[in-house]
Amino acid sequence: MKKLIYQYYLMDDNTRPLSLWAQWGQWSVKKYAKKYGWDYEFSQTPWHTEGPDTFINPSDGVPPACRWFDISRVWEDPYFDQWDQVLFLDLDIVIHPRSPDISLINPRHVAGWIECVPPGANGGPSYDRPGKHADILANAMEYIGSPHPYPVFEATGVTRICNSGVLLWSKEARLIAREKFGTEYWKWWGMRETHDYPRWLCLDQIYVSAMMNKYGLDLVELNWKWNSCPTNWNKLPQPASYFYHFSNERKKMVDTWCKQTWGDDHDFVPYK
Repeated sequence: MKKLIYQYYLMDDNTRPLSLWAQWGQWSVKKYAKKYGWDYEFSQTPWHTEGPDTFINPSDGVPPACRWFDISRVWEDPYFDQWDQVLFLDLDIVIHPRSPDISLINPRHVAGWIECVPPGANGGPSYDRPGKHADILANAMEYIGSPHPYPVFEATGVTRICNSGVLLWSKEARLIAREKFGTEYWKWWGMRETHDYPRWLCLDQIYVSAMMNKYGLDLVELNWKWNSCPTNWNKLPQPASYFYHFSNERKKMVDTWCKQTWGDDHDFVPYK
């Protein structure tokens, strides 16, 4: 079986070196790929060269639509058809050396972690809050033509929204998505203006979840250890995990965390 790990990162100036957190993450992913026989590819070239620029992140100024929805290259680009499995990882993922080979999960379509408060944690996302969250989520799903993903994750009871930072795609799933998904991500992104929805609702992961639900893709719900946010245990000892996800402001934790994790037993050398 041929398998690929794919990552991308878009900046306003791709001649600048990656940030230290990104270098650590990429280093750990390449180690993992070599250990388990994955091919690895990284891109800083936008897949989408045109799209609605309804929001620009003031921290980096990159084209917003490309920044979030270039994930669609995973299923849109026939180049990836040569691989049986494609594992998409955000660049702020750091893989612990204890991690097993995720390819053994071998989903029929897609494997991903359902956003929830993990058992025993004291923090995490939830989309089942009454009122605004649940209502606008249901309305957005209706607007895109997707059945509302009612709670199916028995351990937590949360609505099934799959975090896009770790997604394992089979070839069958990518071909279905290429045929069915179209470019409705621009319609989804445009809800910031057409519906005055908050930015978190209009990003890639809820869109991907909506499309998987709309077209009946089979989703293997990964254990939270495959997409573990350290600050979900900021008042507790964190249980041993596999893929650590340092999203948003958590990126500033990466250097210290990696040095504590690997100590002197690593060959990581940052570049400038």
